[in-house]
Amino acid sequence: MRRALLKRPGSADVLERMRQGPSQPFTLLSMLPALVLEAACFSTGAPASACKEMEPRHNFMPQNQHHDYQVTVERSHRHLIVRLASLNRSWPFKGFMMRGFRVKGNKSIFFEGVFESSSFYHYVACGESFNRSVITHNSPADKTLVVAIWRPEKLTEALIEVFFRATILQKFDTFWQNVDSNHILINSSSNLRGARFLLLQLAMALVLTFQH
Repeated sequence: MRRALLKRPGSADVLERMRQGPSQPFTLLSMLPALVLEAACFSTGAPASACKEMEPRHNFMPQNQHHDYQVTVERSHRHLIVRLASLNRSWPFKGFMMRGFRVKGNKSIFFEGVFESSSFYHYVACGESFNRSVITHNSPADKTLVVAIWRPEKLTEALIEVFFRATILQKFDTFWQNVDSNHILINSSSNLRGARFLLLQLAMALVLTFQH
């Protein structure tokens, strides 16, 4: 069962009540905790308690309407380049949480890998072996693009289908879960651009197209 919406007023409520004037029973002091809470949540990124569900602990429900955000992944030698972007400059985002998954049968399971360090994000401690596998924002500033470099930690199989999943926070009470990237095949060979691998990649793309 979904949790009920949090009734605590946010910054938008503060501004609206200020515009309404002194006729409303309102004091800025009474709204200060909401402003402090919102600023703190934006600035520190996702907590470790969000690792499993990738959901902000703001007590708001995720959005289900259309959004203008996109996660893409492409290959670069032994690394993958992951981009989290807004397709509309009027739709910047303030926060995010992202991790890699692999497809195994009809399930998607967490896939251990390492994000290269960056000044734009930091790691979320999601377990002893996953210390660099999950990232979240460093700053509450508006963003339209975040680029991350990722490499798999362990490749025990010849061919693995992976993708990346993000939770994107537009503002304190507005976020989207399960924003998935395109799927991509990786293997343990250093030559990821061979003809055979490219043919397999094309075959997977055709299968995914027919499934949709």
